[in-house]
Amino acid sequence: MLDVYSTNQIKVNSVSGTLVKNYRESFFVKFHLNSHLAESLLNINPALERIHNGPKVPVVVIQAMLCGDGVILAEVMHKTDFDALFEKT
Repeated sequence: MLDVYSTNQIKVNSVSGTLVKNYRESFFVKFHLNSHLAESLLNINPALERIHNGPKVPVVVIQAMLCGDGVILAEVMHKTDFDALFEKT
């Protein structure tokens, strides 16, 4: 669990019941399963709004955990940052 950042391959170092931040550019989002945010994140093309009613930005959901009462905690990363991890330098 000490190697939490990766540069050229996907590594998710999570233990059952615990979410660990895996990438420097990732962030956590807390939302309810029946919310508009859930509809935006838990679909085939996940996206987040930058500012209220602003344009949606494509994201990648790295991992998610149901916390109870329909509350989900997800590690999310902007798709451009995620794709940059796999570009050849």
